[in-house]
Amino acid sequence: MRHEVRDLIPHNGCIVGYGTVLPDQNQIYMNDFVAIDYNIDMLKQLNVNTSFIERPLLGYWLKGQRPMLVTVDNCQHIASPFELFEMSYFGLTPMLIHGQKDLCGHMSSYFSFSQCTADPEEACANLAIVMPFLHLLLTRVMAKKRTYQRYNLSTKEAQVMGYLCKGYTNKEIAEFLACSPFTIKNQVAQILKKMNASNRAEAIYLFNTVFQGE
Repeated sequence: MRHEVRDLIPHNGCIVGYGTVLPDQNQIYMNDFVAIDYNIDMLKQLNVNTSFIERPLLGYWLKGQRPMLVTVDNCQHIASPFELFEMSYFGLTPMLIHGQKDLCGHMSSYFSFSQCTADPEEACANLAIVMPFLHLLLTRVMAKKRTYQRYNLSTKEAQVMGYLCKGYTNKEIAEFLACSPFTIKNQVAQILKKMNASNRAEAIYLFNTVFQGE
């Protein structure tokens, strides 16, 4: 998926997040985000709880909810000095940004593609077309992550749980993860214990119930 998006929208790095918008309090809170090939120093100073005063460019995009290809020159009248410095210092531009609000209007996904080299009009058109799919994919990934966190599953256990949900046996999972069936058996037992499930079927049911928000 990562390579397909890069072929459609040529870029250097990407940061995607899912946040809560509180317009009455002038606040934006990033619930979670994922970065791919993004500037590490930029990520270190990223404030997940910010305001439209600090980031008016983000507020401007939220009002219009349209794809924007941003450069330091074309957003001088919109961006704050902090945003302009950030884009220039970390070499983020041309930066293609877009996202999608959920049905309640208080949550929104946000996608930022740094150093986008595509034609501006073509890049915005392509992103507008694929955004509903990217938004759905992101919300599902974040929901699955919250489910893992709820049951305190380790990275390995989360991998095993993913295979269990697809119906694979211990032997098949062991082959996928290059380990012994005995190791998988122990990890499944640990998963059942953490989820307070009596068997695999119950664990899968509990996982899907939380994942789907029921």
